[in-house]
Formats: sequence, C-alpha cells, structure tokens
Amino acid sequence: MIQTTGTVPCQGSTVESDPWVPLQISWHDNGRQPLYLMVTGTSGGYVEIKVDPETGALVGLTVIDLPTTVDSAAPETSGRTEEAVVPTLDVALWPHRDQLATDRRVARAECDLGHGRSPGRFALVFSAEPSSRRTRCGGTTVELSANGELTRVIANI
Repeated sequence: MIQTTGTVPCQGSTVESDPWVPLQISWHDNGRQPLYLMVTGTSGGYVEIKVDPETGALVGLTVIDLPTTVDSAAPETSGRTEEAVVPTLDVALWPHRDQLATDRRVARAECDLGHGRSPGRFALVFSAEPSSRRTRCGGTTVELSANGELTRVIANI
C-alpha cells in the first residue's frame, strides 16, 4: 500500500512510452535531488517513483519491468477530481533522506501491481481498492482510495 498525504500544485506532466520503457511520466518539478520509492509487484513488475524530498510530491514514475496485465477498465470514479495538482507521499518513509548517500534516498514497497492498455491510454494499477477521487495534471490522472491509498495512475500516450 502506498499512502498519500495530500496534494500540491502541478504545472504539467510529460508522458513517454516506447518498446524499451513501457511508461515514463515526469511531473514538472523544481530540480531537487529526488527520493526514490522502488515498488515491486507481488506477481511481478517493478516501478520507480521519484518524490520531491521537501514536499513529498510525485515528480516521476518509470515502469522498469512491466507488471501483469489486468483489467484496468474500472468504472469511472464517482468522487471529485482535483485539477492541476499531484499527490504527495509521506517523506517519513525516508528517515535518512537528508544524507547524500544514494542508498539512503531509497525506500521500498510491495503491492499488487498490474497494468492495462487501450488505444491512447496506459493504466498502472497499484491496488484493488476502489478509487474514490482523482488528481489530474497534464496528460496524467492519479486515482486514490477513500483513505488516500494510491490505486491507479493513468497516462494518455
């Protein structure tokens, strides 16, 4: 489970996809050295999430190893949509984040990763929890459960 703590303003996002890197998203950030959350799927897959060390804002996501294909055509989230914001993670996951050593800037998590594709869309699933709200920034949408858990990231490709 990847828990979010709030949102911060986002000025846009860039989405890339090719045969070697299935999905790479960059949310425009301030250039600080990010923290890394390395997410392993319980049934395969590996995702790197970059997080701003001060705000906890998502600043990047790269699918390193494609997770299992799942049905990502979940019904539309009925909750609210926040525009031009991106979720924040609790930086307490990185207790030694102020130290310069790269290994101190990395946290690890495991969840039920999955992915789905349709024309013009790539969905990365982090949880089976139902999505109750979403944030949108540029060509990306991040869906969250009622308790703030990251459930899906959807990118227009």
